[in-house]
Amino acid sequence: MFPTDKSTKYGWAMVGGPPVFINQLSTDNPPYSLDELPCGEQELFLTLGKIQIMRTLLVFLMCCGVAWGQVEFDGKGNFSLSQVHEVNGSRSDLQKWATEWAAKTYNNSNYVTRINDDDQILTKGSFEVPAIQTINGKEFTQGRRINYTLNVQFKEGRYKIDITDVALEQHPSYPDRLQDYFLGKEEYRNHLRRHYGPESGAELKSMTRLIENDRKYDELYTNIQKYGRSMVIPITVQIEKINQSLLAYMKQDHSDDDW
Repeated sequence: MFPTDKSTKYGWAMVGGPPVFINQLSTDNPPYSLDELPCGEQELFLTLGKIQIMRTLLVFLMCCGVAWGQVEFDGKGNFSLSQVHEVNGSRSDLQKWATEWAAKTYNNSNYVTRINDDDQILTKGSFEVPAIQTINGKEFTQGRRINYTLNVQFKEGRYKIDITDVALEQHPSYPDRLQDYFLGKEEYRNHLRRHYGPESGAELKSMTRLIENDRKYDELYTNIQKYGRSMVIPITVQIEKINQSLLAYMKQDHSDDDW
């Protein structure tokens, strides 16, 4: 999505991801840098950058939708995970251990418990991933926060984990969705027309000119696709990390708990 300030006098840069006004651009001082990301995300992004072959693989994978590990991605911007794990312990034991794990894992304000009872823990959480933003032909990284819902249900000797509602945290000036970055070429053009064309009631004439110029729009759409694709592996990795972190905690030796 794009800023909706109708009074702007500046043009648009050909970017992937949230757009940047032309007057803000500087090749010497990019708006985002890898150093601004947390250490763990820096390592993740560098790994993504080094394995260039993964980009080719992504093009194929996103055409058909895939499941990496237990994480499902449908190729349209929707991610989810659902898995049942068997663990030695009573239902109350499993609930206790999962509650302990959540308290240790989500030690910040982004963790909000919705339900915590004998049968279920339902929470909201978030993590940050790097996204590749293209500005005037050069690539930079932008950290994007991803929100999700974690639902853990308990029975004797097993629990079920579901991670759903995976979505970009909304920014007031560009309320974009993950799904926007996986629309088809004409679907995305019509999406922009609805939001910024004459029918929107808040037309940005500079955007209208861009949308209707095939050459400029092709460049924009290519960068938009690149932006969305760059988040697929990081999001998948983070979701699977949550799954494996909880499983490891549930299976560790809890015998010292009974002191």
